[in-house]
Amino acid sequence: MGNSQESSHVNAVVDLIGPMDFLQMDSQLRQLGYQPLGDDVTSGICMLVGGRLDECKEKCRAINPAAYITAECPPFYLQHGTADHLVPYLQSVNFARSLVDAIGQEKVVLNLLENVDHFDLEHYSPENIDKALDFLDTWLKPR
Repeated sequence: MGNSQESSHVNAVVDLIGPMDFLQMDSQLRQLGYQPLGDDVTSGICMLVGGRLDECKEKCRAINPAAYITAECPPFYLQHGTADHLVPYLQSVNFARSLVDAIGQEKVVLNLLENVDHFDLEHYSPENIDKALDFLDTWLKPR
């Protein structure tokens, strides 16, 4: 797809506040006391799938990162704030559990930031950036 001379193999993933299972988002938001997004057709997620989440289940399943977890997945670093009112932190928690089952605990890092919201600057603090870079160093530097 454009450059057959280069590998498209992914060696490590850093995910910050990412949605992982669109069909679970609304129930998780409700569980955490937040307003669900599935009925808001102007939300980014509804715009991505082309309508309300409950009306676009097949599209949601097709783009859910959780649907593509296999034993061949690369190591993952996940960071999420526990006060995220747009993408519930349970998305990362559940995704991390599934990854651990597939690729092992040693290849999965889950960094939950207490009382941090979706676009909070804490995600980009030097301490948190260093954690992600340290993870990448572990998996990308020659051994």
